[in-house]
Amino acid sequence: MKDALIVANPGTVPVKVLLYPVDATTGQGGGAVYMSSAEPRKNVGSWIKLENAEVTVPPQKQTTVNFTIDVPAGVPVGQHLGGIAAQLDRGTPSATQGQTSFGVTTITRAVSAVLVNIGDITAATPSLRINGAQVSEVDGLPTLTLAVQNDSGVLVKSKGEVTMTDAAGKTVLTNQITLDTIVPGTTINYPVQAEPPALPGTYRVRATLDFGGSVPAVFEGPVTVSIRPTATPIVGAPAGRVRPTAPAVVVAPAVAAAESKGGSSPLVLILGVIIGGFAIVSIGLVTMLARSRKRAQR
Repeated sequence: MKDALIVANPGTVPVKVLLYPVDATTGQGGGAVYMSSAEPRKNVGSWIKLENAEVTVPPQKQTTVNFTIDVPAGVPVGQHLGGIAAQLDRGTPSATQGQTSFGVTTITRAVSAVLVNIGDITAATPSLRINGAQVSEVDGLPTLTLAVQNDSGVLVKSKGEVTMTDAAGKTVLTNQITLDTIVPGTTINYPVQAEPPALPGTYRVRATLDFGGSVPAVFEGPVTVSIRPTATPIVGAPAGRVRPTAPAVVVAPAVAAAESKGGSSPLVLILGVIIGGFAIVSIGLVTMLARSRKRAQR
């Protein structure tokens, strides 16, 4: 199947843009995030072949780049998400003072999401599981986390509620939760943005998530709270995996039609390209904005 995207330069100077396909996964708080160029491509990112790996775009001009999507045999029915990244080639700025040097590499890229639907996804059944709960350190703070898994072949969003009760049955934590898109076949440790109990002991957690299935996902079980949690800290997405947020380079699809193999017709969708399909990644300086509200409460 063939398609194309448009790389536009709205600026006043020429820009060199590196192009590469990437796979998608799920961010810690839900929502699709995209791999870096250094990470292995095993899904949609490995199916995409670009006509050009880099282009130079004059100011106020645009360039069309063709690409093909070759879906291998045996890919299961469902939704498969990846993307094409357009990364500005700016070099590596550094600063040196006396005997001490300090370097920061900033990568600015736009990601155009590519969603490939294999087979009849209308017949696919969404599914979501809550595999467990624990209190562990997230950004240095004790936090209740839920292990949430999308064990279906389609993208799933969900919302629900989580509560913690003590040994006497008294509610010590309650919170409404909303999870953005969870990519098929991925599991996240979702941090509940609420203050866990400070007193050590064993508590009971009940969590429910409604994802559009016939019944919601439910977890109920004990968790142990210690003064200093010993669980391995849960970290966010590695540098380079980003959710599109702010414009860097305009990337737009030129064509959005495709033919599939074996009689099925995967619908190729290029998502969020003009308004939402952009991201700025700062490697080395990461600000965990998701935790600011929690720190402010403390």
